[in-house]
Amino acid sequence: MGAFKQTYPFINAKFWRGKSRDVTQRLVTEARAGHFYADVFKTTTDLLPAVIDRNLIGRYESPIRASYPPHAKGLYWTNIHSAFRVFGFNPRKLKREAVPKTWEELLQPRWKEEILFDESSLEEVITLLAVWGKNRTVDYLRRLGEQKPLIRRGRDTIAQLLMAGEGQLAVTIYAYNAESLRAVGGPIDWVAPELIPTLLYPLTMVRNAPHPHAAALFYDFLLSDAGQQMIAKEGRVVANPHIDPIYPRMKELRALLGTPRVHINTLEEAPKYNQEGIKIFDTFLAERKA
Repeated sequence: MGAFKQTYPFINAKFWRGKSRDVTQRLVTEARAGHFYADVFKTTTDLLPAVIDRNLIGRYESPIRASYPPHAKGLYWTNIHSAFRVFGFNPRKLKREAVPKTWEELLQPRWKEEILFDESSLEEVITLLAVWGKNRTVDYLRRLGEQKPLIRRGRDTIAQLLMAGEGQLAVTIYAYNAESLRAVGGPIDWVAPELIPTLLYPLTMVRNAPHPHAAALFYDFLLSDAGQQMIAKEGRVVANPHIDPIYPRMKELRALLGTPRVHINTLEEAPKYNQEGIKIFDTFLAERKA
């Protein structure tokens, strides 16, 4: 936001940050009450259909979108970056050769009560559901539950717990966050499993934006080279294919986009798997907390 304000000092831009579900719920709740405070809205593709169905998102054809590849944009949105979820480990406690490389390997007896698991892991369930089908996914989660994973909230928190020695594995963490922590000497590393849940972060314009012209400037800024370079400096893989991540290993992950190893819960695919995925995952969590 600071870089945007430097470019447009006459715009008093403000932002509200939270988990994707919280941000989405806030937009919906405010709209129900007839209040429209947001101009630009960013969530994940599994949550975006809910606000589109409520007619809360408008179209904005930014001129910069023309340079973006087809998979990075849709009728109502433009992706600004992708986030890869990987298996994390503490190299002070575990050698890379011993780290599981597949989801099935997490079921080995040695990992019982050693897996830090984020309670916001719907994307993981949807990835397995889309690739494996319902029966195999339900059976797998039942067996994973028997491993008594350590359920925690928030991938940043899980990364910190992993470095502190709580649990030998983290399923999953964001690769860019692990790389950022490694860069400053943090005892953390990661491997990419055979199926990598990957999120798009679609940028949208709110239909009843109270400041539509300022919103368009902000939208364009995030898609511009300057905006994308700013995001890339955080270690993220940005949607602009001409701007590289700052960490070499993130370039390796970017090269996997479009291959069977990377699963993206696209806006088009979300309605097909989301409801079933939520039911399966809610059952999994309920059984773990019982």
